[in-house]
Amino acid sequence: MERCSTIEDIMNSASFLESCRETFVQTDTDKSGTVEIKELYRLLLIEHRKLLETMPEHLRGRLREPSEADSEALLKEFDLNQDGRLQFEEFVEFCKASYQGLD
Repeated sequence: MERCSTIEDIMNSASFLESCRETFVQTDTDKSGTVEIKELYRLLLIEHRKLLETMPEHLRGRLREPSEADSEALLKEFDLNQDGRLQFEEFVEFCKASYQGLD
């Protein structure tokens, strides 16, 4: 198992990339090879529910459920080739950005 000491190390590790690949494949429910807006929204909802399960009950009300507009904003931000969906490389950048707040 790889040993990582910083968020930067984690994001550049083979295990992080493999985790992104697994999440990408699971998220791409129509098996198109890309993540479309409805699939991204579904992922956000799933991750939101997972986070709620780990939070103390008294903090759960502070966490806003993601909206379709959130999905649209994220797609717009990370869809670098502007084709309306995330390719794997764009999805990796989305995953990296998700970890940025942990450092």
